[in-house]
Amino acid sequence: MRIFDGTQGWKLRSTTAGPPEASDYSAEEISFALDAGGLDGPLIDSKSKGIDVALLGVDSVEGHRAYHLKVTLQTGHAQDAWIDAQSFLELRYDRETYSAAGLRGIVPVYLRNYQTLDGLLIPALIETGGQPQRTPTR
Repeated sequence: MRIFDGTQGWKLRSTTAGPPEASDYSAEEISFALDAGGLDGPLIDSKSKGIDVALLGVDSVEGHRAYHLKVTLQTGHAQDAWIDAQSFLELRYDRETYSAAGLRGIVPVYLRNYQTLDGLLIPALIETGGQPQRTPTR
């Protein structure tokens, strides 16, 4: 479990013996949480959030024609996102991650199985890729 209040963060991790272990977010985890964007993500109302969005082109994501966007967050970090050209739902974004050794990388996050909840289309399945696929650029 991870909790972030906009300034500080805490995490609970299960252990092999005993109750879960609680700890504070590291500075890197706080930076990542600031870039996470919350429930509405970085694309909704991006201008008021100080987020720049640029169209890079049209690609294919799992057989869907998709707009490939470069999203530059307030922190200056950038990520790629792909939006379905027909439904305008987010199909994928690439996020920065860190290995246990502290090495930076980029992993894909796929948003699938959208379902309606109180009038909103929400992905019921969010699948994060395994090993980092490339080194991030800044």
